[in-house]
Amino acid sequence: MTNSFINYFVNSMFKKVGWLLLIIALIIAAYFAWILKQTIYASSVNKTTDIFISTGSQYSEVLKILDTCACISNHKGLDQVAELKKYPTLVKPGKYRFLLGMSNEDVINKLRIGEQEPIEFTFNNIRTIDQLAGRVAYYLEPDSIII
Repeated sequence: MTNSFINYFVNSMFKKVGWLLLIIALIIAAYFAWILKQTIYASSVNKTTDIFISTGSQYSEVLKILDTCACISNHKGLDQVAELKKYPTLVKPGKYRFLLGMSNEDVINKLRIGEQEPIEFTFNNIRTIDQLAGRVAYYLEPDSIII
């Protein structure tokens, strides 16, 4: 009788410890899943902002542009999402508009696919083709000699 009681007690104890470990592991996994969700999907853009990425810019320069405009609240999360989506090798020049409330994933997706905003410009008091080329080059980035 003593042996069966000890076996029952040991087996019961192992089951309780096993269930406890499983519950702790699930809580830890849920916590890390929540952190990952906050990094990727939580709102990260503080204010609506337009940024300009020039031709030949590297990923580090894009991060500096985003840092100087002070529109992104979670730079570390943005960098992690960019690395996951392999954005550092896909930098595309242009004008991009980030709207208030966009997530890190939305920002990186917009930059990756090159979803640019149109550039609007007007010109007044232009008398020669050279002056027109200079004004267009100011807004569109090529050298006025090429235009």
